[in-house]
Amino acid sequence: MAFYNEETRFPNLFLAETLHNAECFCPPCRQRNVVAINDKRESSLRQRLINDLAHERHARSSALFEVTKQQILYGKLYKDICMANTRLKYFKCWAKKQPVYQQFVNGDKERKVEFNKHCQLVNESAYCFENWELIVSNLTDRRMTSIDARSFSVAYFALAGSIDWCLEYNEKVRKSGGSSKERLYSGDQVDAIFQHIVASGILDDIEHSEQVSASIGNQLQRKMVAYCRRNRR
Repeated sequence: MAFYNEETRFPNLFLAETLHNAECFCPPCRQRNVVAINDKRESSLRQRLINDLAHERHARSSALFEVTKQQILYGKLYKDICMANTRLKYFKCWAKKQPVYQQFVNGDKERKVEFNKHCQLVNESAYCFENWELIVSNLTDRRMTSIDARSFSVAYFALAGSIDWCLEYNEKVRKSGGSSKERLYSGDQVDAIFQHIVASGILDDIEHSEQVSASIGNQLQRKMVAYCRRNRR
């Protein structure tokens, strides 16, 4: 199914294409891809995922959406392999007990942040795989006229499982006067900023209080707005 006439007005209709080719991400094709990856996976898959899966992608290109889909597939497969034949429900609970992860679990603050980010990405990848039709439905809603999901990270696709988040993000982009790809930071860039905050120890100092963290966020917002006003040209 092609959407030539409405592509500009509704930029996320590409998500709904079901051509059953190498780029298709419908349920049968998605399952076929994960089986293919599983069949040819290398013995170093586990170490590869530890080293690469949770790290930021430093190079963004026109093929970013394809890279993101591969992350979803690998993350889903990895979680299934790890959690097979266990009674544990959450990936992080399993990972914390594994010898291969002890260098992160018992490491310094930076290693622990890396471990948490890795677990989050594995879970988000599995969520996207299992809820892709819901995500596509939300992003192809006729009200989503300003956001371009081609630039989304796995984390943003996971957030797009909520129609309320999609509407709020679309409105934010609309008010910015441009597309999300052009005007707003990507999911990876925002994640990188957030990880700097985590690594600073601020959230540990406040004992992860949601109320205090919201207050700090408001203070930062006011300072950023004031700074922009002072330095606007």
